Amino acid sequence: MEIRSFRETKKEYLDWVKLQIENGQCCPAYFLHTETVHEEIEGNTVWLGNVEVFGLIGHSEAKRCFAWGHEYDRSDPNGEVVVALELPPIVSAQTALRAQLAKDLSFVRDSRD
Repeated sequence: MEIRSFRETKKEYLDWVKLQIENGQCCPAYFLHTETVHEEIEGNTVWLGNVEVFGLIGHSEAKRCFAWGHEYDRSDPNGEVVVALELPPIVSAQTALRAQLAKDLSFVRDSRD
């Protein structure tokens, strides 16, 4: 995985995310916009951050995807990018995040058993 500077710009971050999408999806991608997503459970914030929305060129199933740095807090230069294709039931940045949160919670539960 590529090591990034702690002082990266938004453009450098988006270029890095784009590269991760293109490598993982085997097709060109282009940045569309950023959406801020705030997810709460029982009134408590469980996630607040930006989700990047990218268009996909020539992907066999999806025209867009949603991506964000996972466990990325600027102290870990090797953060991971989560990519969710826009395929039902994932139809927005919010539903992409919810799907990943459910996956993460399932992993935590399974690892405790």
